[in-house]
Amino acid sequence: MTATRTILSPNHYNGWTKGPPRAVVIHSTRSTIASKTDAQELQSTITWFMSVNSQASAHWVISELERIRMVENKYPAWHAVEHSWEAYGIEITQPTIDRPYKEGHYQNLVAVCVPYVQAGIPVVHLPTLEYGDSRRGFVGHNETAQGRRDGKSDPGPQFDWAKFIGMLTAATEEDMALSDADYPQFHAMLVTLLNSTDPKYGNAAYAPIIAALRAKVAALETQAQAAGLKRGDTVKIEGTVT
Repeated sequence: MTATRTILSPNHYNGWTKGPPRAVVIHSTRSTIASKTDAQELQSTITWFMSVNSQASAHWVISELERIRMVENKYPAWHAVEHSWEAYGIEITQPTIDRPYKEGHYQNLVAVCVPYVQAGIPVVHLPTLEYGDSRRGFVGHNETAQGRRDGKSDPGPQFDWAKFIGMLTAATEEDMALSDADYPQFHAMLVTLLNSTDPKYGNAAYAPIIAALRAKVAALETQAQAAGLKRGDTVKIEGTVT
């Protein structure tokens, strides 16, 4: 789903020079002004991110009614210090820690996160994120190493992780599930990757294939979990495998 508005901040790095992003960090805006409406909180955040003096930005700012694109995905935004180099950042409007998130917040958040899942980030709530570790998924700012170090509390106790993960799973599994029509394309991607003699698997030429494979594997893992399967289980596959 596209942005309701695009307002590009000047605050970002020039590229993912330390490797492709592997996670999404969820923030809340927290102006601390309880009297602000959701729309006012949104506008204050946009104004702040547009100022070079703020030294801050995010890929998206999400309100109950809007999805504001502020940094293109090809650039790291300035949202979580060292984690800015390895994760996308999304801000959700919440003036104070006790302000409940509305259904529209979750719907708009899910809408902008679907493309990240399609690019290979699994629908998983990470318990923590350490710089340079191997974890992939979605994490709260307060759960990152930088967030813990700096005393961050967002997105906070009002954010329902189970609801968000459930909604995102539902939004992506139909699109990502392997249908009969998917198998020829999936098989072709595997053959292309596995039969290549090029040792540089990090080459940009492989990026679309690897991203698609990661997304399909993540979808299969989600389907397996929903079916109550676990690693080591034996399953019967019906049909023709080529």
